[in-house]
Amino acid sequence: MVFDGCGEFAQAIRYFKDALSLAPNDNNFVISNLLTKTYYSKGSCPEIISLIEPNLNNKDLRSPMIGLYSHCLLKEGRNKEAKTFFSLAKDKGLSKQVISATLRDPVLIENFLKGTSVLGSLE
Repeated sequence: MVFDGCGEFAQAIRYFKDALSLAPNDNNFVISNLLTKTYYSKGSCPEIISLIEPNLNNKDLRSPMIGLYSHCLLKEGRNKEAKTFFSLAKDKGLSKQVISATLRDPVLIENFLKGTSVLGSLE
């Protein structure tokens, strides 16, 4: 998390991937959640989609991961899917406070909120 917080995204991604290889079960998606946030910070939507899609049927998938995934789907023009998963993220507890605590960067937060406003409100 230190590398991510300092903007060293490539280094953070490497460490999170190493952690996933050591703990492939990733209970409660702790590592995957951090990796998703780092990919989002870097603007790497294809990586987010690749990370999330194999796990879409897992009931333990965290709401910020689903929310970030929905924003990436929207960017790819997959609007109907984006709306479905944004609603799921909200049902699982995604709120402005949750996404703010996850992203921790005012620019990223604003971009997410503006970008997903066509899908619904987090207010």
